[in-house]
Amino acid sequence: MIEVKNIEAGYDSVPKVSIESFSVKKSGVCLVRGDSGSGKTTLLNVVAGLIKPIKGSIRIGAVDPYSLRDNERDAWRGNCLGFIFQTLHLVKSLTVAENVLLGAYAAGKIQDREWVDHLLEKTGLQGLGDKKAHEISQGQAQRVAIARAAVNKPEIILADEPTSSLDKTAAKQVMELLLSLAKDNGSTLVVASHDDRIADVFDQVVELKSGENI
Repeated sequence: MIEVKNIEAGYDSVPKVSIESFSVKKSGVCLVRGDSGSGKTTLLNVVAGLIKPIKGSIRIGAVDPYSLRDNERDAWRGNCLGFIFQTLHLVKSLTVAENVLLGAYAAGKIQDREWVDHLLEKTGLQGLGDKKAHEISQGQAQRVAIARAAVNKPEIILADEPTSSLDKTAAKQVMELLLSLAKDNGSTLVVASHDDRIADVFDQVVELKSGENI
């Protein structure tokens, strides 16, 4: 599903991460682990088609996202990827349900409130759909971001430090939720994290070290 070969990527042509190769099979569950500054977020952004690598190649299934025109890549990303950013980017003036529906709106898909209600129930947010985003807790906001990432039933779910700001119990619940949603949709799940509390739930671990190749 995901194949990365000889990737070097960064910002303003300055490498932030350098990886010889790794792959994640369809419906696989992979942890990208490393300290702050090791390039975890950069790598996720490369996989998501957000940062073109300085060199190397990447394929998502049969697609090389960087061979697509910008509008094609945007459409591909909206249809195939769900991204849970470290900064959740919820719109505080919108309701919980509206924030989840933004994922469908951005991808040009039908905004299915029944499906959203199912996701809210699945994520333990039932009854909160009409609450404004600024009225919910941080843990609940994390779940809204997860539901939004899953709303289009993506082939791949990427999550950047989804548990770093949560206590042990909440972190365990978030990982169980991510794994459950990925399994339900047959999605490939890639999580970038330095949180050692979650490492044992992954089939595959990719280690990143600052300034070093894998």
